[in-house]
Amino acid sequence: MSSNAPSPAPSRKPKPVPERFQVAKTTLWFDRIMTKTIIGGGFTVIVAVFGILFFLLAVTIPLFQSADVEERQHPAPSSPVPGTWGLDPSGTLPFVYGNGKNIFFLDKTTGNLSSVPVSLPDGETVCAHSYDASLTAYPIATESGKVGLIHVHSGLNVHGRTNAHGPDKAGAEAGPLYPLTENGSVPGKISGIAYADAGERKIFTATVETEQGTRLLLMTLEESRSLLHEGELAPSGFHDLTDQMEGRPTAMLPGASGDSLVIATDADKLLYFSYDEDGETWVRRQMIPTPLGKGEKMTSVNWLFGDMSLVIGGDRGSLKIFSLYPHSRPDGTSLRLFGQTRQFSPMDGPVQHYAASGINRSFLVSTPRELRLCYGTTADIRWNSGPLEFVPVQLAANTEFNAAIAVDPSGNIHFFSLEDKHPEAGAKALVGKIWYEGYDSPKWLWQSVGGTDDYESKLSLMPLVFGTLKGTLYALVFAVPVAVTAAIYTAHFMAPAVKRVVKPVMEIMASLPSVVLGFFGALYLAPRMEDKVPALLCMAVLIPGLAALIAWFWTTRPAAWRNKFSRGVEYIVMTPVILLCAWFCWEYLGYWLEQPLISLCRSVMGLWGDGDFQAASFADLWRNGFGMPYEQRNSLVVGFIMGFAVIPVIFTISEDALSNVPPFPHRRLGGSGGQPLADGPHRCSSGGFRRHFLRPDDRSGPSRGGNHDRTDGHGKHPHHGLEYLQRHAHPLRQHRHGTAGGGAGLHPLPGPLPGRPYPLLHDIHSEHSGGNSAPASPQTLQRRVNHPTLSLPSIHLP
Repeated sequence: MSSNAPSPAPSRKPKPVPERFQVAKTTLWFDRIMTKTIIGGGFTVIVAVFGILFFLLAVTIPLFQSADVEERQHPAPSSPVPGTWGLDPSGTLPFVYGNGKNIFFLDKTTGNLSSVPVSLPDGETVCAHSYDASLTAYPIATESGKVGLIHVHSGLNVHGRTNAHGPDKAGAEAGPLYPLTENGSVPGKISGIAYADAGERKIFTATVETEQGTRLLLMTLEESRSLLHEGELAPSGFHDLTDQMEGRPTAMLPGASGDSLVIATDADKLLYFSYDEDGETWVRRQMIPTPLGKGEKMTSVNWLFGDMSLVIGGDRGSLKIFSLYPHSRPDGTSLRLFGQTRQFSPMDGPVQHYAASGINRSFLVSTPRELRLCYGTTADIRWNSGPLEFVPVQLAANTEFNAAIAVDPSGNIHFFSLEDKHPEAGAKALVGKIWYEGYDSPKWLWQSVGGTDDYESKLSLMPLVFGTLKGTLYALVFAVPVAVTAAIYTAHFMAPAVKRVVKPVMEIMASLPSVVLGFFGALYLAPRMEDKVPALLCMAVLIPGLAALIAWFWTTRPAAWRNKFSRGVEYIVMTPVILLCAWFCWEYLGYWLEQPLISLCRSVMGLWGDGDFQAASFADLWRNGFGMPYEQRNSLVVGFIMGFAVIPVIFTISEDALSNVPPFPHRRLGGSGGQPLADGPHRCSSGGFRRHFLRPDDRSGPSRGGNHDRTDGHGKHPHHGLEYLQRHAHPLRQHRHGTAGGGAGLHPLPGPLPGRPYPLLHDIHSEHSGGNSAPASPQTLQRRVNHPTLSLPSIHLP
């Protein structure tokens, strides 16, 4: 080629294409939107969490707040009227009645009294009356010996608005009058009257002043009904209880249920009467002398709410609550009688006046110097006025108990607004022991609903806490052994193909809602477990024992027999036997053992005189024999069901932990390589697990400073111990065909290893303790080989 020839043109490199590295605008736009969405979602979650926290605080803090009571105004009526004051349901319109033919309503803004006539029959004159705040009515008695009711209506509803249904203006309606005695005449003048409405039965009680003294008369009304219409009220019984009295009655309290009557007398005695349906008579059941203690007389006796509890005040400021609850009798039976259940701190002066709530167990009481708002269930003082600037002579409250009035001696009306949203709550109600109505002692109780209007709130958290802990304990007792042992078997013994199915299924089971499991347990499982407790106890004993027996039988079989089965399928043999045992216990064994167990308990308890009881099942034995309640939906059922709910969680955590532990600790338990414990008892002719005989520094290779096999510090098969030499032929050949000094750094083995190599540990430690020095003579491996503590198979070298 000529030197003048043109040189070839240099190859052009391709130009870079910047568009290849540019991100599409739509991708960037979508990325920005997703970034902002994620940031906004994070802030939303944070705001939601704080919102939930504030909401919980907003609904929880009022539970612990005291009542808010404030005096609004105290107008003076234009012309004071003597009588008994009341307050309409709205709490805005007071009224007063004083044995006349008019009721007066007070305009609290102007103080003017407007009269409304009461339509009484001609010739009837009222001589006695009282006020029933729950009915907004005045029970009355006339001089002719008749009794009846005057219903008062303000034309306003509880919200202070005009009634959409019923009377739309203030007024009063007098009901029919009924004779107090069977012949229609009374032997004297009626001085006191009380009334109770029990639905189909009404009760009038009256005190009559005669020349021989005060008499106590009682008349009942009953309503006759037919298929076509309701019948009219008619007297159904006339009773004279004077012979059962001890002193002159000072307070008469017929019960709202229509079958009880409480009388307080001037002899400082409290009498309790109840109606005997069989004899159709009133019988005195109880007499309590000096209920407030010696030296203090009763000055105020009233029903709390319903007819289960009495609020009793004394002339020294004592304030106590007496309730009906079962009292044991010498013959072993019980009778519901009154007894003291709660006590308030003493007031400053004699307790004189009382006004009760119509919706809960709150009430107002007053002394000449103090006004107090209390709650009966917890015996809690919700509000205290401190020293008053006036002396209350009357108290009244509306049924909603959001307003009250107090009348002073000058006739002025003092209005009070009451705001006590949650009197039934508080620290004492949530964690304290409360003596509830109908119970014979203070208890921790939780009951969210009631079947009657006079239901007493039971809000103690202790049964919930204790029940939760008890259910959790039962659940863990059931779930932990099952889940942990299942995890051990799955991680170390189960065939990999089966494990790939079992583990995901168990993890999916963790997603089962506990509500669904609880619903299943309450409606399906609990009724069937009620009479199967002996069967369940048999299962708890027999199934683990049978499983251990099967495992022992399996490990004692010859290796040749066990090797016929694939690794990790032992459950195929065990599962049918376990299921058969469970079915046998459930269907037969529990029933066979139930009656002998009842007979045994009856015989043992008969030694102490308690064996006379009837029991046809375990539940009857628990109730009648041991005297303890047996609930169908008990904590055992809860623990059993919740145990199923937590088994997947415990199993997953345990299995992951066992599967992810490094192999070195596993090898110390008898495994090797990547399958620790996998060649466990079913691969050993002698049974049991193989054990390692080398300490950690004997199996960790040259990094520990000690050499296993070679004088140059490099192990031929590092990280394996003596059991590796026993189970694998290749390293044994390396040792056997070397020289005494260990040809090429190897030392030979003298021949077959005996089956009990545990005593070799000391010699192996000795020959490996020299670091990089030549190993000891192999003859030392034959010394002291007959130790009785461990049995391993002898392995003959190929």
